[in-house]
Amino acid sequence: MSTIVSLTTSEVRICTMLGMERWFEKKGSQDRPGYAIGKAAGALEHELLANVRANVAEYAVAKHFAQPWTVPWYPNEEHKQRKDHPDVGRNIEVRVVRTKNAVPVWDKAINKQAIIV
Repeated sequence: MSTIVSLTTSEVRICTMLGMERWFEKKGSQDRPGYAIGKAAGALEHELLANVRANVAEYAVAKHFAQPWTVPWYPNEEHKQRKDHPDVGRNIEVRVVRTKNAVPVWDKAINKQAIIV
């Protein structure tokens, strides 16, 4: 079943601003090997666009289910403490297409019995 979630201009603006902040925070950090290969091959969109799109998707899911959004902005050194936090609510992982033909889903999301949207 598909659902279209309407966002206000202000909601999209906030998601975009947070996407830019996340990009600035992570600029210059080292990519994981899979991402580095995808970037080098031209298979991934620019990180800034990916951050904005992911924020809009996560916020839309949070709005739809009336659950809190775990805002994905934090310094790199906090990643180890936050890596197991769901994107939305207590157990919702949001995945969006960043490549031309695949949605990334990792074992860690499946293993924590997450709802993957």
